[in-house]
Amino acid sequence: MIKNEIEDRGRQFHDSLQNHYKDYIKFFEYWLGDKENFIRELCFGYEETAFRKLTTSSQHLLKQLLYYCDPDANIRSNRSPVPNVWISVFEFESLDPDSKRPRPLYSSAIINTIPFDFDFEECLQVAWDEAEPLRGVGGRVLFTGKKGFQAHLPSEVRLTPEQLKAAQEARHLVLDWQSSDPAIYGDAARVLRLPFSLHRETGLCAVLVQDDDTLESVLDRAQQVVVPCPR
Repeated sequence: MIKNEIEDRGRQFHDSLQNHYKDYIKFFEYWLGDKENFIRELCFGYEETAFRKLTTSSQHLLKQLLYYCDPDANIRSNRSPVPNVWISVFEFESLDPDSKRPRPLYSSAIINTIPFDFDFEECLQVAWDEAEPLRGVGGRVLFTGKKGFQAHLPSEVRLTPEQLKAAQEARHLVLDWQSSDPAIYGDAARVLRLPFSLHRETGLCAVLVQDDDTLESVLDRAQQVVVPCPR
C-alpha cells in the first residue's frame, strides 16, 4: 500500500476503536485472560522511534490505542501516522520498585499460555503451514500483518520465562520448524503483535485465523479494518 492509503486505514482503525469501543474491550478481556486488572507493556513502533507504556486493564489499553494511534495527532507530532503496536508476551506480578517511571518488574514475569512466533520473510506459506495446525489442538493463531503468524496454546500451569524456554526448546528439537522464532521464550521483555492492530508498513490488519480459513482468505480479510467479535 502507498503512504496515503495507509494513513486512510489508520483513520479507519481509529474510528473503529471509537465506534466499537465496547467490542474491543470485551475482546481484550478474553484475549488477556478475563482479568479486570493486570500489568503488561504496550510497545508503539513508529518509523522514527519506539517506546513502551505500562497498561493495567483492557479499558486502559483502549485509551492508549486511541491516543497513540491517532494518525492526525501523530502527523502533527512529526511521527509516522500508523504505529506498529505490540504487547508483552508475559504478564507481570509486580512493578519495578527501583524504576523512576512505572514499569514492570521483569523478574516477576509469568504466563498462562504457550506462545509461538512464526516468521518466514521469503515465503509466508511456510509460516502458515507451521502455525495453522496449532488451531487443531486448541491454539489461537493470529496473522501479524506482513510475514508471519503468532499462536497461543492454552496451558494448565503458569510458567516463568525460564520454564517456558526449557519446554519450548525441547519441542523445537522434535518438530524442526523452519519459521518459528525461539527467542521469545526466555525473554521477559519480549513483545508480540497486538490483535486487530495495523501493520505500519503494509497497512494490513492483524486478524485471527478462523475455522476453514485458507492463507488466501486470511490475507483477504486482513485488507479490511476488522472489528473483533465480542467474547
